[in-house]
Amino acid sequence: MKIKKETPIVTVEDLFCSTWNIHWNKEKFHKSRRAYEVSKSYENHISPTFGKMLLSDVTAAKVREWLRGFEDKPIAGIRALEV
Repeated sequence: MKIKKETPIVTVEDLFCSTWNIHWNKEKFHKSRRAYEVSKSYENHISPTFGKMLLSDVTAAKVREWLRGFEDKPIAGIRALEV
């Protein structure tokens, strides 16, 4: 048996893609439209700020700062944080 070495997860985008493939890209999430919500939340809210950032550079302070941008739409911020 040949084992394929996976690409190391180094950026937030790498982690999202890996999580998408393992968890979110399932029929039950597509049927409930949760997969669509997750992909849009990542695309619209997370990727622009954190997508290319190294995981090691993501800090609690940076996440808090990012969440402050959702003061006028707190539900969107909470949903994005879930992703």
